[in-house]
Amino acid sequence: MIKNKKDFVVWGVTFISLALLQLVLCFARDFDYYPVMMTSLMFMFGLNGIVNSMFDESDKEREEQRKVDSAIEFKANNIAITVTKICVVLFFGGIYLLRGTTWITEALMGYGMVAMVVFDVMIFSEFFAKIYYIRKRNK
Repeated sequence: MIKNKKDFVVWGVTFISLALLQLVLCFARDFDYYPVMMTSLMFMFGLNGIVNSMFDESDKEREEQRKVDSAIEFKANNIAITVTKICVVLFFGGIYLLRGTTWITEALMGYGMVAMVVFDVMIFSEFFAKIYYIRKRNK
């Protein structure tokens, strides 16, 4: 059953017709690889158009779910960015405190440890924020 007739005609039928025409012209003239590649590309576009026209993408439930998922993603990313900003400030504070050390190896190890902690906090804050908002949505 075709649910989107415009995509079916524009993408499906048109590109498959062009692919068949290109294939006929390819065998009528000298055989070359470029028309064969274009034929396969047009055939794939046409097949994709036909398959996409069979499914209704404007389903309200899917659209609502996408909106909810994007809102959760936005909130989680916002929290992760805020926590990351705080960790970056702490990182630069750690650099300021370690600038007076006499051994450069100790300072570099300190910078590396602080950078690893900032990276881990950034990843886990986004992860836990997503879990929190998904659980909040399901209640």
